[in-house]
Amino acid sequence: RNEYTLMLETIYSYANSTDDGNNLAIGNIMRRVLEAFTTFEYKKDIAAVSCDKEILDSMGNEKYSQYFENLMYRLILNGESHSSDHVKSLQDLNFYSTVSTEEKRRTAKDVLCLINILNPKHLASHFSKNAKKINEINKWCDSILNM
Repeated sequence: RNEYTLMLETIYSYANSTDDGNNLAIGNIMRRVLEAFTTFEYKKDIAAVSCDKEILDSMGNEKYSQYFENLMYRLILNGESHSSDHVKSLQDLNFYSTVSTEEKRRTAKDVLCLINILNPKHLASHFSKNAKKINEINKWCDSILNM
């Protein structure tokens, strides 16, 4: 099986469970998935994608655009870092040790929603053996619109 697919499944499992088994590694796993996705899809790093107006507009809903544009900055602020270099590079997610498990789960959902909104077929192909996961992720995406 594909390592990328396994990481997506790990993120889904973490977001959808009460088990803290991946609590220490989940930040790195999310970063690696986002790096792979944004590099493959857009030839840009995570920060560039989160601020690219054309990509944000492609989400088809202003609420999504605003929410995900702010996602990067929420992550960094939760880590109590205000360094613009840190925001731009996102190379070190050690700050995740200071983030609550609840916020990590929310972020895991957000990562999957971001990928799903930008390219639903991409995510569906990785969860092709379990449509229930895509249905659950779609509910998470809908909840962003209802905030």
